Amino acid sequence: MQVTRFYTTTLFVLGVAVTAVADDTQKDTQMIEAKAESGQQARFVDFSTELGLPIAALGTLGEQIDDARLAADPVKLALAAKLLEAAEAAAGKQASLTAETVLTEAVDLAKERGNPAELTTIAKLSGGPAAADLEAVAEAATAATLEAGEST
Repeated sequence: MQVTRFYTTTLFVLGVAVTAVADDTQKDTQMIEAKAESGQQARFVDFSTELGLPIAALGTLGEQIDDARLAADPVKLALAAKLLEAAEAAAGKQASLTAETVLTEAVDLAKERGNPAELTTIAKLSGGPAAADLEAVAEAATAATLEAGEST
């Protein structure tokens, strides 16, 4: 009787453990898939061929974009976007990863980081109506930084 109870308990515990491990594996897989969908790797885009421009700077542009993303550097992203924007204008067409997409990513990253110098620099690079918005965000970030400095 006790042996049967022991085997029954053991099987029950193993069943719960296998279910828990399977559930964790499914969650990990879902998280990896979600991260993989979040952005296109720029290093696999051949900007020179897509735009039909034999410009050496376009040959390493994908790596520059991915490096800026990895370093979370919005200014480098904005600079890469401006180079891509000029190349798109010269070619009269867009690449599969557009300058507008990269610049939007740079602006969003700069806002998220809240660094006034980065925000101001990107505002100067981007120009247009977005620049005024970025300047306002930069001023608010500067005020918040000064306020935080006074309270410490």
